[in-house]
Amino acid sequence: MSLSPASSIVIDLLLMSDAVAEGNVSDVRRLARRIQQTAEPTRFVRVARHARHIEEIASDGVKEDELASAMRKLLRESEHEIAGFGHILYS
Repeated sequence: MSLSPASSIVIDLLLMSDAVAEGNVSDVRRLARRIQQTAEPTRFVRVARHARHIEEIASDGVKEDELASAMRKLLRESEHEIAGFGHILYS
């Protein structure tokens, strides 16, 4: 059984949050890229854009607090975009 794009994104967001908290930049970049690749073909445009931003700043060696701030913004945007998409599916 395969997961929906939204489910895959949510799982990867949780994993990426842990990676940010641990300071594991290589996992942050990998997961951000995977979120972006999952989000782009769907309607989750803002999620893809923020994931791309996190991948870029993680590659640039940004400070941990800036990476954590970008992650919080991605989580907020994801919550709004995925929840909004759910209303379209189930209304």
